[in-house]
Parts: sequence; C-alpha cells; structure tokens
Amino acid sequence: MKLRKIWLFCNLVCIIPGVFAQQFIHPGVLHSKKSLERIKRLVDHKVQPAYGSYEILIKLPEASADYQMKGPFEIISRDGKYSYTKSPSEHDFNSAYYNALLWQITGNKAHADKSMEIIRAYARTIRHIPPTNDAPLCAALQGFILVNVAEIMRYTYTQTHYPNGWSTQDTERVEAMFQNVFQPVLSKFFQTAPYTNGNWGAAAAKAQLSFGIFLNDRKLYEDAIDFFYHGNDNGSLPNYIAESGQSQEAGRDQQHAMLGVSCLADMAEVAWTQGDDLYGALDNRIMKGYEYIAKSNLGYDVPFVKWKDITGKYSHLSTFGKGGMGRFRSVFEIAYNHYVVRKGLEMPYTKIVLGLVRPEGPGVACDNTGFGSLLYYLGEDMNAGKDKGRINEDLTQLKTWTFSTASYRAVNGVIQSNNGYSFSTRPTNITITLDFGDTCGNPVVVERIQSLQDTELQAIQ
Repeated sequence: MKLRKIWLFCNLVCIIPGVFAQQFIHPGVLHSKKSLERIKRLVDHKVQPAYGSYEILIKLPEASADYQMKGPFEIISRDGKYSYTKSPSEHDFNSAYYNALLWQITGNKAHADKSMEIIRAYARTIRHIPPTNDAPLCAALQGFILVNVAEIMRYTYTQTHYPNGWSTQDTERVEAMFQNVFQPVLSKFFQTAPYTNGNWGAAAAKAQLSFGIFLNDRKLYEDAIDFFYHGNDNGSLPNYIAESGQSQEAGRDQQHAMLGVSCLADMAEVAWTQGDDLYGALDNRIMKGYEYIAKSNLGYDVPFVKWKDITGKYSHLSTFGKGGMGRFRSVFEIAYNHYVVRKGLEMPYTKIVLGLVRPEGPGVACDNTGFGSLLYYLGEDMNAGKDKGRINEDLTQLKTWTFSTASYRAVNGVIQSNNGYSFSTRPTNITITLDFGDTCGNPVVVERIQSLQDTELQAIQ
C-alpha cells in the first residue's frame, strides 16, 4: 500500500505541471484584463494620443449601442455568389468589437448588450464559408475580429453578474461556430501547398492562434506558432520579412505589405498576452519590417532585392512597389509601443510616421482592429530625452541604406517636408483631414497632424 501511494504521488507530480502548462490566460487574445484596464484609465484621464483615438471611435456608426445589424447571414464570403455579404458582415463584426471595447471603457451595459446581440445572432445563424478563392481571408480576418469580441464578452459580461450576460449556451454555440465554420477553412489552407502572397498565411495564423486561446485548444495554438517560425509559406516570419526588413510583398504594393507585417504584429501581441514572445523572434524581425515600411513610405530609398518567394508565382517582382505608397494604415502603434516603450529599442522612422498619423483611427474593413493609439499606447518612450535615435544620421554614408529625396526629413526632432514646411511632434488640437483612401479608393481615416501653426496650416492646405 505504501509503495502504491508513493507511485501515485510521483505520477501526480509529473502530471500536474503539464496540466497547469496547458492553461490559457483569459481574457487573453489581443486584450488581457490588465490591458483593458489600462485602456479605460487612459480614456478616463483623457491621455493623448489614446483619447484622440477614442474620440474617433465613438463617432463611428458601428460604435453606437443603437447600431442596426446588417445580418446575420447563413453564408459569408468575400467573393463569388455571396460576395454581397462581405461589407455588411464586416460592419457587423466591427460593431460587435467596438461595442465590446466601449463596454469595457464606459461600463455602459447597452454597449455590452449590442455586442452580445451581434455575436449571438451570428452564432445561431452562420453555417458556411464557401470554398471561393478568398475563403481563407474571410475566415481569418473576420474570424479574428469576432474571436476578440467573444473573448472579451465571455470573461467580462457573464450571466452570473448580468441577466443578459454570457451563458453556458453562448459558450457552446460560439465555440461550435469557430470549430465548424471558421477553423476548417484555415485548416484546409494550411494543408494546401502554398499558393498565396504572405499576408494570407500571416492572417490565417493570427486567427488560428486566437481560436486556440478561445477554445482552450493547445494544439491549435502551438501549430500556429510553429507556422510563424517554420511554415512553408510566404506568410511565416522568415519567409515574409528579410533581415533587411524588406517584406515579401514590398515589390507588390505598400497596402498589402502593411497588412502582412501588421498581421504578424497582431499575432505577436496575442502571444504576448499568453506569455510567449514572438516579437523578439529572429532578432526583432517584425520591428525591422516596420522600420523598412516606415522609411520607404516616407520617401527614403531602401535596399530592395528581387524576392524568390515560396510559391514561385511572385518572384518576378524586381522593383519596389509604389502602389499605395505613403497611405499609412492604422497599424503602427502596436509595434512601436512594444519595441520602443516595453523594450527600450529604437524605431526612428516609425516614430516619424506616428507623428503624422496619431491618433490612429479605424482599420480597413476587418484587416486589422485599428485604433492603435487607444489600444496599445503605453506612455512616453523609454529613450525620451536620453538618446535622439538615428533620424539625424547621414544616410549616404551607410553601405545598404541610401538617402533620396524624401517626403519628410527629420532634423533635430522636427519633420521637414520637401516643400519647406516643418512641424514638430508636440500635440495640439489642430486637425486636418488626410484622405488616404483604402485599396478601393474609399476614405479610411481622419488623421491628426500635430503642432501646426496657422501659417503652416495655410501653406499645407
């Protein structure tokens, strides 16, 4: 008997650490409990640029607790017979997400109820994502937004405390939706020989990683991380961003390059909430990707090599893709606040970009969440006042970086445009509209250019 007890004890000692290792942090996709509390504090104290991002958010129709749902739809698709569901379902999913955020920020249950209304409606209704060309993007991009909604509401608005709160039935239905509708499309994508540009694989991986957390499915989670490091696809980190920072889609156009790099950043942030550091992979490769995009889209020359991609379909891209150049998406805060504020590193070109676009507004459709200044702002740079960084460097002296006529040049902390207009990065209340447009030519965001004097405003306008 004594030996039997010793045997049982030894087995328990071996088993228990493994059990605890399988547990996920909840809420824990993009937003942990701690990060949601930080967002609320920033808004409560009107801290810029976070509060400016919040002000943009609350003006959107989708952020209203009175938003009228466009769906739900039994079938959603980006292309083909059911392509008409793309835009309305994206609006619905974004509304659910915005209202979930506003529930956490304001404590107004009307926002929580709106978010629950949308996610419940789709969990009851949606049955299929048809196998069209864009099916993986549909499952990945829209699924990522929806799983963030589900994660927030499941752990902050429970039926135990609120009559209309998340119930056991909600868990069953929403889990079934992700398991039976969204994840099978991603699984098929990963099982198929590579055939797409890298933003597809990065988007699919960030969604599967997130589904793994919500479903408490360790294998889904670990498989997504394995893809991030080792996937035989253009969307894995080593196959998407080179050591120079050049991305696989840099020769295609800049909107897709921003999408691909930002999907990898989204993935890294999700993993970070679970205690896994993907940001630091391959000597901070994501940071290098952001700096390359920021620098090149500001008008500086950057090293470009003809890319031999995994599929062989896109290896003909031999020059830098200038399509969408300078139209900065709302995706820069997430990386900047990790590398510069959390880690104390430098991103001088991304800093210039943020000086132009802060506070970040909405994302493009469901490509990213947008509102990075609200969601990821962590405070002043750790290097503020200590190290000016490298934005004053003589780029002509470097072996791989060359300087050409730039849209904006930073001199002693002041951004100088080619036309001679200059402005610093100290915040004021002056706002002008920059209609960058999305990939379809539609307006995307209202951005704030900071610290412009009246004469400078007149000159730029």
